[in-house]
Amino acid sequence: MELAACPLRVTYWSNVRRQGPGKPVTREVWLVEVRVLGVGWEPWLLLTDWPTTDAQSAVRIFTMYRQRWSVEDSFKFLKTCLGWEEVQVLDWQGIRTLVALAWVAAGFLFDLGVTFQWAEVQLLAKLGGS
Repeated sequence: MELAACPLRVTYWSNVRRQGPGKPVTREVWLVEVRVLGVGWEPWLLLTDWPTTDAQSAVRIFTMYRQRWSVEDSFKFLKTCLGWEEVQVLDWQGIRTLVALAWVAAGFLFDLGVTFQWAEVQLLAKLGGS
């Protein structure tokens, strides 16, 4: 893995997504570039407000983004394969049970390294109505 980082200044208007007058705000952020060697992927370009001044802090940022991406993949799996958004449950206990079972299934599959790109997972999603 190759890492590089540089500080940037970003200026934006403070009234973005807010009503009323705004003013320009400038913040220092860091652009972190991560190249995973030997896989032919495009580099990851990560924007963070955490100071990234050395290799250790760049690895920390990359690790945080990877973990975040894993959480997003888990939610995508729950929504697409398990039909999370399509289930209609009428009482609170039913919802709690459904969510608990979905998290157990997602955690188990995630621990195995299963991703939505697997043909088997896509087949399960189709069989489940997605």
